[in-house]
Amino acid sequence: MAGLSDMEELLSHIQNKQTTDYMRESLACYNGAAYRACIVLSYIALFDDLRQKLTQLALINTTARNISNQIEERAEQQQVFESYMIDQLKATTLISDTDAFRLDQIRQLRNKAAHPSGMHASPEEARYVYFETIDKFLSRPVLKTTHAAEGILERLHNGNFFPSLGVDDLRTVVDSEMANIHHLATPYLITKLVDAVIDTDEAFSKNVRFFLAGLGLKNDLAINAELQNRLLRKKADDKAYGGMLGTLVSGNPDLLRDLDSTTLLRVRGILEQLIASSDSKAPTQITYPANVLSRMLDRLGEEYVLLNFAHFAEQTTRIFCYSTQLVRGIIKSITLTKKLKEIWIENAGSTNFATANGFASAISTIDTLLLDFLHPADAFELIVQICRGAQWGAFEAIALRNARFSSTPKLKQLALKYAVEKPENAGEKAYGASLLDLPKFIGEYLSPTDPVESGEIS
Repeated sequence: MAGLSDMEELLSHIQNKQTTDYMRESLACYNGAAYRACIVLSYIALFDDLRQKLTQLALINTTARNISNQIEERAEQQQVFESYMIDQLKATTLISDTDAFRLDQIRQLRNKAAHPSGMHASPEEARYVYFETIDKFLSRPVLKTTHAAEGILERLHNGNFFPSLGVDDLRTVVDSEMANIHHLATPYLITKLVDAVIDTDEAFSKNVRFFLAGLGLKNDLAINAELQNRLLRKKADDKAYGGMLGTLVSGNPDLLRDLDSTTLLRVRGILEQLIASSDSKAPTQITYPANVLSRMLDRLGEEYVLLNFAHFAEQTTRIFCYSTQLVRGIIKSITLTKKLKEIWIENAGSTNFATANGFASAISTIDTLLLDFLHPADAFELIVQICRGAQWGAFEAIALRNARFSSTPKLKQLALKYAVEKPENAGEKAYGASLLDLPKFIGEYLSPTDPVESGEIS
């Protein structure tokens, strides 16, 4: 049991400093042997504090809001509400069974002390009420559902909270931490995280951003709704949150569903900014635009993406046209696939040396994907355009053509298939690009480069 010095020290543990003055008066009553007054003042401070915390939680929690409204209605009508509050908080698990028992014990002691029952409050009873009021309730920042959330927020200051920033590792850490969070505390946690995104403690702020990204990666419907309401809709107009929001929707495009038109407009700007800042990004990063577009098509579908993010999709397709991530993902869109093929054909035969060289240099890196991506006619057209680029003097195109496309075996395979199936059309295209008829065109540029390739040596 607390002694006098301990009772004085307890005052520094109270979260609400206005309540501290009230409890200091309670301590003065104890020191003056006014034990009844000490109990009554502690009791009043305790339930006033609970009402304030319930009101705070009611801003972000429907269950707490319903209880708070009923408590305030009873209080306004000067009805006794304390016992009802204890029962409701316990029934909804906003407090534990143990805390509910403590509150009821304090209530009973207060009732004995406040009424002329002939019973005198003892120093031990007054000390018990004073100690329990501060140690178990006034020293806590919030009600039970947010205790674990407060713990997470505190530990986000730790430098090794996220030992790795890989997508899977972020999700694993956040899943583990959220396992101990009451579902009613999720809105509170997200609200606190959103406020901390621009905290002056840079290390803390980074961990907060990573945690929000991890919450997004969970793709939990309830969490998605909170992220939309408390972050996307409220912060999309704030440049300080642009990078955070870009990361969030990049990892989980489902967060873009059901947003109002104004928020969508702002998010478009954020996504388009990813393209502008892409030079500093590695292709493996979650915000690499080709990765983002691929995930958007996978999660949201072509119709939604082209309706709401057409400019982002078209710009990403053009700028990252040689990205393997883009090629794998864009196949989900007929429109963008067609657009990408047009870009390739345009670039392959460009009179601009840098453009033609860029295509000839990049095509080998995506060659293995072409069997699922190109039709034989597309492949033959690309071969023809590379030959045009070579005629303009593009050295990479010349090297690719002169090596008989040995570094792009899939492209060559498809082109030869077209030549066999559509010799008349292929011959016309070949002659237009090289002034060679089809057999000579194949012999010059598409025939095997060595006996092993031709199959002469087994």
